[in-house]
Amino acid sequence: GRDWLNRIGVTSLVLGVAFFILYTFQYLGPVMKIATGFAIAGGLIGLGVWLERRDSLRWYARGLLGGGWALLYFTTYAMHHLPMVRILESAWLDLLPLAGVAAGAVRHSLKYRSETITALALLLGFITTSISDVTHFTLASSVLLVGALAWIVRRMRWHRLYLYGVVASYATYLFWIDPQIRLS
Repeated sequence: GRDWLNRIGVTSLVLGVAFFILYTFQYLGPVMKIATGFAIAGGLIGLGVWLERRDSLRWYARGLLGGGWALLYFTTYAMHHLPMVRILESAWLDLLPLAGVAAGAVRHSLKYRSETITALALLLGFITTSISDVTHFTLASSVLLVGALAWIVRRMRWHRLYLYGVVASYATYLFWIDPQIRLS
């Protein structure tokens, strides 16, 4: 229960912050919403790095790290793809920071050799990719996630993570992308 409740809690926190960014008060502009997302993501990652040093809290820290990277990915993704917080006009310009976040998450997970951090960050990354309109960029963003997943699995030999990644890829397509394609 300790590990799963931690993951459920971090996932709820990340989704809560994502909804805060999307539907927050009318008094905050897009720049403040994006800045809030980056600040909370940085706080989660920083707290996770700090708690990782303690053996008794390592399980908790890894959940925070995965959630922080996922929130960082969502916030970066939202800078262009969510109209209520759009601050970048070019989707392809947004792809550069997204690639940087994906590379940072990969590097971080390899440093800690934590399958938990990687799984949580990639799961929430797949959810993030699927919440906007389906465009060519959705494909590019998914390719980034799948490429990072494949590289990590090959490097770390985390074959269980590969199975989760395949399930997440197909679930993203079946539950979110395919219905949008059918509607259009």
